[in-house]
Parts: sequence; C-alpha cells; structure tokens
Amino acid sequence: MDVFDGLPDAIIVDILNKVGDVRTLLRCSSLSKRFNSLVPQSESLILRLDQVGTTESQPDSPVSNIFTSVLKSFHGLCSLFSKPAKPIPIKNLSPNIPSEILSKFDRVKNLEVELPGGDASLEKGAAVKWKAEHGESLETLVVFAFRSASTESSPASASDGESDAEFVTGLKTRVMWTISVLMAASKRHFLMSQVVKEHQEMESLVIRDRGGEGTLVMGTEG
Repeated sequence: MDVFDGLPDAIIVDILNKVGDVRTLLRCSSLSKRFNSLVPQSESLILRLDQVGTTESQPDSPVSNIFTSVLKSFHGLCSLFSKPAKPIPIKNLSPNIPSEILSKFDRVKNLEVELPGGDASLEKGAAVKWKAEHGESLETLVVFAFRSASTESSPASASDGESDAEFVTGLKTRVMWTISVLMAASKRHFLMSQVVKEHQEMESLVIRDRGGEGTLVMGTEG
C-alpha cells in the first residue's frame, strides 16, 4: 500500500502547494492517476524560467515601444553634450512560454516567477536594484542604482565648463537608468500578460530574477 493512499486529497494538495516548483509537480503528475488528477489543483506555484524564449514574429509590448522611442530621442539629445552611448537592445519576449507551461494547472492563486537574470541594460560598472507594483497601470516604482567611482580624481581647479559636463553626464545616466528599469518592468509585465488572462482566479503574481536585480508585483487587475 502506498503511503499516500491513506491521506485525503486535501492534504496531498496542501503538500503539493508546499512543494511549489512547477517542474517537480509536473514530474509528480506521472507517478499515478491520483497524482495526475491532484497536481492541477495546486494553488501556489514557483515557475523557474531557465531560458526566456524569443521570437522574431512576437511584437514588443506597447509600453516598451514607447520607451524605445523616448530612449532614441534622448540619445540624440545627449549626443550634443557627449559621445553617444550604445542603444539599449530590446528583446522580443514571448508570453506563450509561461502560458503553455502553466496550462496544466487549473486554479493558480499564488505564482512566483524566477527569470534567469536581470534585464535592465546598464553601462559597464553600474548596478541597479528595483521594485515595481503594477495594477491596471504602473502604480509604484522604486529604483536604487549606483556605479563604481572613477579612478581618476578631478583637479581641484575644475572649470565651470567641466562642472556643467559632469552635471549633464550624471543627469543622462540617471535618466538612462530609469528608462532601462521601466522597460525591464514593462517586458516582465508583457511576458506574464497571457498567464493573467488565463488564470483570472490569481491573487498574487511576483516576478523576480535569480540575481536579485528587480521585482515586479502584479495585482489582480493585471
């Protein structure tokens, strides 16, 4: 007799919720007919996407298109003051991948998604931490960014022209960081948009990356 045979379905589902990991649960569904029927009832899941799929035919999210346009215009403006930086690459993310993986689950209420890495594009020597909350629209965004200090100290007798250049460079950097984070949050929201539509009973959705760069919290309004 199997050790699980004497347990009621509700307890087994609770155990499956404690497991959480989607890949492990899908493997459990192949153990027996009973597990195959109970695994889809799991309500709390952790989805680890080792590789986010890309496709040329998949369009960018509308918000990403707006930020891309703004970013290009900003690069043109900054080129008047300094050397133009390389444009931030925008990848086409497919929301079909997490949707297909989660299609075997019937009533997902709490979902955590882990991406393989951060998606904010920054210059060398810079790092960023951010958290965004998204309801019907972007509600809050907190960004903490920094970069390594320059090894060359500025002369004490810096001219006004040099000070102005430093101010412009710093302003450009902060704007670039903000736009990059907004684009990263937008791409994550777009990636999970199909899942939110298909699982309307969902109460909590958190999207993180393995390196801890950023976190997007999506509400029930999507």
